[in-house]
This record gives sequence, C-alpha cells and structure tokens, in this order.
Amino acid sequence: MADLDALLQAALDADLAEPERRRLLLADVPREVQGNLLDHRRPRDQLESDLRSLARAGHLADWLRGATRMTFGTARETFQRALDDLMAPAGPPPELVAWLDAQVGRWARDARRIADPGRRLAFAQGAEAMLAGWAQGDATPPVAALTRLYTQVGLPLPAAPTPAQVAQADALRGPAALGRLRQSVADLVQLNQRAVRDVLAELAQAAAEALRPAAPAPAADVRVVIVTALPLEDAAVQVVLGLDTPWFSPGPVQRSYHLGRVSAAGGGHHHVALATLPDMANNLAAVVTGHLAHHFPGHRRVILCGIAGGVPRPGESEHDVRLGDVVYSGRGGVVQFDLVKEYPDATREHRHPPRAPDARVLDATRRLEAGRRLGKRPWEAFLPMAAQLEGATRPADDADARGEPFQYPPDPARRPGLPRVFGATIAASNTLLKNPAHRDYLGKTFGAKAVEMEGSGVADAAWEDGRAGYFVVRGICDYCDAKKGDVWQPYAAVAAAAYLRALLEAMPADA
Repeated sequence: MADLDALLQAALDADLAEPERRRLLLADVPREVQGNLLDHRRPRDQLESDLRSLARAGHLADWLRGATRMTFGTARETFQRALDDLMAPAGPPPELVAWLDAQVGRWARDARRIADPGRRLAFAQGAEAMLAGWAQGDATPPVAALTRLYTQVGLPLPAAPTPAQVAQADALRGPAALGRLRQSVADLVQLNQRAVRDVLAELAQAAAEALRPAAPAPAADVRVVIVTALPLEDAAVQVVLGLDTPWFSPGPVQRSYHLGRVSAAGGGHHHVALATLPDMANNLAAVVTGHLAHHFPGHRRVILCGIAGGVPRPGESEHDVRLGDVVYSGRGGVVQFDLVKEYPDATREHRHPPRAPDARVLDATRRLEAGRRLGKRPWEAFLPMAAQLEGATRPADDADARGEPFQYPPDPARRPGLPRVFGATIAASNTLLKNPAHRDYLGKTFGAKAVEMEGSGVADAAWEDGRAGYFVVRGICDYCDAKKGDVWQPYAAVAAAAYLRALLEAMPADA
C-alpha cells in the first residue's frame, strides 16, 4: 500500500486540499464509493479522510489519477509513483511458484527428448510465454497450462508436484523464484533457437545444391579484359582497380585471371578480368588475346595497360612527353613498325594496316580531356592507392630513367609531381628499342609518343576475332635510348593503371 502520509503531504504542498478541487479529484471514483465518504469541515481533515477511506476501499488509484492530471513537478512525480505501484501486477500465487520450481528441472530434460528442433523451440517458447503470462497475472490454472504445453509437442503429461517438492520449493517462493525460473526457460529458448538456425542453414544449403541451377561462372559477366605483360604492371592494375578475386579458366587451355568490379558512369559496374602474359612481345600478346573469346565469351573490349618508352620532344609543350606521363592510343591506334617491305637498296615500306581503337573508350578519353580543361583530373586521386607497392613512389621530376639528374626545359602545362596525359599513335614491335634515332623517326613518321612490344599483337587479335575492340594505356618509364633504366617503371605502371580506372569510371556499364 502507498505511504498515505507522504501522499497527504504532497497533496497539501500542491494545494489539493482546497474544497473546490475535491470534486475533480473524485471524478474517477465510482459514485457509490463517493457516497460513503464522510464530510469534514476542515479541508485538511477532509483530504486525509478521503485518502484513508479510498485506500481501505481499494480505490486510491482512482484518486491518484485525478491528482496526477492536476499537478506538476515533484508532487506529480509522487502521485505517479504511487499510482504505478498500485497498478503493478500482483506476483504469482505461492502455490504456482512451487509448481513451477518443481517443473523447471524436468523442462530442460523433456526438451532434449524432442527430436525435431522446431518442436523443441516451440516447447521452450511456449514455456517462456506461459511464465510471462503468469507474471502479468494470468489466471490460467498451472495444471491446465502445462497440460496444453506438453500436449502440443507430444510429450507425456506432467505430474503434479509431490508434497516434498512443494515443501522444498517453499523457501523459493516469491518474485526471485519466478525470475530464476524465467531465466532458466530463456536459456532453453536461446539454446534451441541456435539449434533451429543450424538445422535450417543445413537444409537451405542442401536445397540450394539440389534444386538451384548452377550459378553462372564469373566469366559470364566479364565485359572488359585488361592485359599486362610484366608482374609490376599486373600488381599495379590489381591494386588500383581492386581486381582481387583469382579465377582459373576451365577447358583445355587453362589460364589464371583476377576478377573484380569497377564503378561505371551512370551507376552499376564494369565486370573486369585481368590477364598477364607468360612473357613479353606481340606474338604472345596475340595468342592470349585470342584465348579471351573462349574464357570470356561476353567480353566487349581488351585494354593493354603497362609501361612503355617515350618519344620526347623537349621544349614543345604539346609533344613534351616525360617520364611518369601517360600515353593512350589515340585515333591512330597502334602501328607495328617492324612489319615492313624491304627493297634491295635497304629502303623500307611500312605495311602494317591501321587498327582503329575502341570507339567507346576513345570517347571516354575525350570526356576526361574536357574535364581536365575544367580542372578535373580523376586519375590523380587513384595514384596513392598503390603506395604500398615496391618502388611505386614517384621519383624526382628531374630524375632520368636511371635516377640521375636531368635538366628539362620549362613546360607551362605541367604540374609538379604529377603526370601529364597524351593521346597519340603508339608504336609496337618485337624489338626492345634503345635507339634514339629510330625513336625519333617513329615520332616523325607516325606521330608516335610511346614505343612498346605488345600493342599490335593485341590489336590484331581483337580485330581478327571481331567481337571486341582494343585500347592501349601506357606509362612512360624511359626514352628508348642508351640511358634506359628501371627507376621509373613501378610508378609508370601505377600511372597507367590510375588513368585506366578513370577511363572505365567515365564509361557506362555494358549490358
């Protein structure tokens, strides 16, 4: 029962003893109860008499509801606490606690006798619901409730507790005992929920294997295949483009690839595969490109990515290709400069037919160039992604291919520590060129800005197959001269991979 003295003092502090407020305070009290309340002349006496009479009649809660509505602050909190105490459900009767205590030991044993995990869970949840109901004052007789629970799961009906069991449980009666019983049942529910989840997972896996058709190989989704010739190129593309899923092609010509996805313009993704040649040069590049149609029948384009020698023209900003820059195959595509007709006087006629690069990729380069003129260079954001690769830190701008100082003329279009990007013809052959005179000849004859050893093989194989276009992206690591070195190779590979990722992200995904 609430502390009447504390309620009386709170009511006096809130001026609830005023006669005109009595009618409002008794508004929720039944009329027949109101008629039995004695009348007093003094307001304080009247208030105290009403509280004690309502408490004895079991209607104090009705008065407290009115007092809560009429007050605020500390008085309201006092009345609300008293109302909550009065309205709290009564605990289970002592004989019910004794019954439950006698049963709880067998519940866990009986649950283990149920073979089906779903029924075990239903039994445990039923016991939990039964306890929750009794805690809220459910009047269902214990024998009836337990009989229903055991019948639902097909267990023998429970027996009534023996006098000894009831006597033993006597000391455990009360809220603490009920809490202990509820915790025991909660543990039982949790245990069986885990068992059901495990069984359902096994059933789902078995059903998936037996009924679901085999999922298509990841190769079926690939639309872009990137080809590299060197391990450092492969590593740069893997890291910058996030191609981290190994895949081994089935069939008689087995080859290993790395698969992944790259974000596409307008939403969605490009499904990409990465192939690395077993060795350098155009012949192997053509062979591997020819196999792609078997391993990735849905591929639409082949992009060669890696390092190359540059064709420098210092002092001419439009053609001033330097170490670390990127050159992609422009409208002139790739030319195979060692496919020639040689005459008796040692003159040569170049016979390599033109192979136009993939139109959609070329269109993306134009969008990137337009963005560059607006100050947007997305490839620069991808350069740090390969910082953990060995040697990938950019050398000093004035370092040559061997890391020795080199004096460049000013280039107003260049930003310190960052690559420039050029679109131009790329010259390819099976020759590792270290001849600056021949290099300059290629620049003047074909407008080439990069020289490499795989591009024409990829271009010819893609052209012959007819199902996929080709494209080439190269990072410049030397000048095809006697000072050829390896210092710039890792960074040049990263620069090419970064521009390639920017290209793909500027293109919509293929269906």
